[in-house]
Amino acid sequence: MLPAFASADALLFFPAWLHVYHLAQSIFSPAAHVPRPERADVTQFVKFDLKSVFDIKAAASGPNDTRADFDGSGRSYPVELLPNAATYSYNGIEFDLPPFHDTSSKDTVCSAGQTLTIPNGGGRFQSFNALGAAIWPAGSGPSPMISNVMLNFDDNTSEDMTIIIAPWFSSGSVFTGPIYVPYHYANKTLDYNLTIDTNNTHVHYSTSSIRSDKNLTSIALPPPGSNINFFSITLLSADASIENTSTASPVLNVQAVRSTTKWFDNSTAAGAGAQIIEVTINNLFLSRCTLRNCKDAEPDLLFKL
Repeated sequence: MLPAFASADALLFFPAWLHVYHLAQSIFSPAAHVPRPERADVTQFVKFDLKSVFDIKAAASGPNDTRADFDGSGRSYPVELLPNAATYSYNGIEFDLPPFHDTSSKDTVCSAGQTLTIPNGGGRFQSFNALGAAIWPAGSGPSPMISNVMLNFDDNTSEDMTIIIAPWFSSGSVFTGPIYVPYHYANKTLDYNLTIDTNNTHVHYSTSSIRSDKNLTSIALPPPGSNINFFSITLLSADASIENTSTASPVLNVQAVRSTTKWFDNSTAAGAGAQIIEVTINNLFLSRCTLRNCKDAEPDLLFKL
């Protein structure tokens, strides 16, 4: 899965390793506020069951609910404002939501190198997608966290995959996530005797590309001290949308399109420049291999929209 940027006046070439840039764009360049229908034609998902590794309660029933402590400093999300559906769809990806509204159940995992095994022996995937949020050590302030997820393949090789995830709350609207609440429950001792903090609070979306020419069997979450908490993780399959045979190849297709608030001339309003449109393309890696009949493609390919 890779993003591309284009306008009616421009064709843009850039290397696939810029998936890290795509992650940063999703944090620092929020989408323009226009209605967008849910996608119904995205390929298969593998959604991890995180119940066995959940070790934190993020959602509190009120400011005095001591069972919840999302950031390790006694702060928490207000459960009354969080979704209570079993699933949640964003950017064409379907997630299983944790048990926010079950006061006796944990609903978050604090990354500490936990290994998550992919069912049925693994498979080929094109992207890692997660709902989560970054926390930060005492004495520091809200900022995105960058870390690595370890990808383990069935040929006994492993690779690091970089992820970036935004802070769970911050002032202003720099960091915007798909699930928003206007406040969170504070720690009176640390937060100037406040029980409610009205800083913008979010559950964030993070995505990163996975090489889809190998069979992925497991992933390891970022190591201890990475300050990243996850609510839900979904892998997007690279399976072909045709009958699964030995000659079948994953199909190049568009997962999602969004307008951004950026312009090619770095302006912030319409004018001489052209607005940047972000397109998320599925199965680019294997499509390139098929087209070039390559045996071992490198990830630093160039492509044109």
